[in-house]
Amino acid sequence: MIETAQLKVNKTIYHLGFWSLAYFFWIYIFRNNALVITHTITIQFCYLVFIAANYYFNTLYAIPALLNRKKYPQFVGAFLGTIVITAWLRVPVSYFVRKYLFGIHDLHFDILTVFYESFINIFF
Repeated sequence: MIETAQLKVNKTIYHLGFWSLAYFFWIYIFRNNALVITHTITIQFCYLVFIAANYYFNTLYAIPALLNRKKYPQFVGAFLGTIVITAWLRVPVSYFVRKYLFGIHDLHFDILTVFYESFINIFF
């Protein structure tokens, strides 16, 4: 029983370490000289949260329940559906971060552009 608990702790540590490294790597790759580093860190963290949600949904549900049971159309639907849902969920998060955290008051917040960019970033 103690070994099982230790394995869960080790697995959690490995996952946290992986996502932390992915986060810092992503900041390094996608940083833009026109943006302040705090903006880059915040934006990339928002993306990482939704990418991690997709990863865990697919590894814990979609792959074992759909792909491994050869339910290919349902798997593709779940895979793409999750990306669409998380991309749409990122739109209000993006608006909130821009308005309240960065103090950017856009008269025209382009929802479709934010959705499209979120979809592409989460998908790839």
